[in-house]
Amino acid sequence: MGPGYEWLKTDPRTIDLAARCKSENVNLVHDALEGWVMSQDSVEEAERKLDETGIPCSRVKSIEELATTDSHIGAREMRIPMLQPFLGPVTMYGSPLKFSETPAAIRGYAPFLGEHNRQVLSTVLGYSEEEIDTLYKEDVIYQGPEVEKLPEELKKMDGALGDT
Repeated sequence: MGPGYEWLKTDPRTIDLAARCKSENVNLVHDALEGWVMSQDSVEEAERKLDETGIPCSRVKSIEELATTDSHIGAREMRIPMLQPFLGPVTMYGSPLKFSETPAAIRGYAPFLGEHNRQVLSTVLGYSEEEIDTLYKEDVIYQGPEVEKLPEELKKMDGALGDT
């Protein structure tokens, strides 16, 4: 941190981790660190200097920065480009949890309102096609108008879903 901060090595309030973590010393440490960071050309410069000396650190990043450019988020496959029918390329966010035995993954585009009504009602609940048609006619269930156009849209995308 430089000559202006040599006192941190010898001051009894900051001499070791236990002293620095005492509630009465936390503000002193925080203020010293904040003063040093603010004396740098940028927060990124302070982060670089700490990183070069092997001190683990990371500045607080904005949601926008995390969502669009953070390399760690990208490396952990938490920002995944996908194709969304009718929209084209979109970024979807993957799971931050990574398990070797039960890996999480994005399996496709975000479904549309009512897209899976028939599938769920028939296979899970055992409804007949006639019963499902009646539910639609009586406005008990709904599907967005894009659902009817979806097969054509998926053909246009020609299997590109999931390939991005």
